[in-house]
Amino acid sequence: SSTIGNKKQQLVEYAERLSDEYAKSHNATVRKSRGQVFTPQQVSRFMANMFDIRKNNIRLLDPGAGTGVLTAAFCEHILGSDKKVDLTIDAYENDSNIIPLLKAVLEECKTELEASGHRVNYHIIKQDFIIHNQGHFGEPDMFSKPGPLILYDFVISNPPYYKLNKDSPQSIAMSDIVSGQPNIYKFFMALSVTMLRQGGQMVFITPRSFCSGLYFKKFR
Repeated sequence: SSTIGNKKQQLVEYAERLSDEYAKSHNATVRKSRGQVFTPQQVSRFMANMFDIRKNNIRLLDPGAGTGVLTAAFCEHILGSDKKVDLTIDAYENDSNIIPLLKAVLEECKTELEASGHRVNYHIIKQDFIIHNQGHFGEPDMFSKPGPLILYDFVISNPPYYKLNKDSPQSIAMSDIVSGQPNIYKFFMALSVTMLRQGGQMVFITPRSFCSGLYFKKFR
């Protein structure tokens, strides 16, 4: 259990502590192969504070949530404002070992925000973010039957970082922007852009490699 209830811990610090505990108990090589890099609390808060929140009804996407430190930072940002919001959080995480930690963090976010007069609903989506949302990207074909597409007001992400084969399911789903060796973080960025509402805002922390080079030309 956390000590958030008596204010000795803030949401981001709680999420970071769970990240540290997870990292200590799980093989670093395995985490690297999955592209898992947890975001320090200073960076998380810096990212969340870049958002200009002017709406009362908000849908937030965290496409590679981990333990939820970025979502926690977004919730702290809301708690620091005077605005009362109705917040829906969609958090993607397909590592079953992390999901209980993510759920604990999102429960704390919900508890803290609702204690301050906000309304919060969250969904943990245990799917591959790219494959699950490929209907947002490219033109539907005669075999696809896309349902109503969900759009977001805000997206915050520290996406996974690793190279993919051109014949991977993710590369096939995002074939319109594949040129050369694809990297998963580029797919997260490109897909998230298509999932934003008009006027939506997106904050990612990524390498600068997408700014130059042939591999990222179609993406740019």
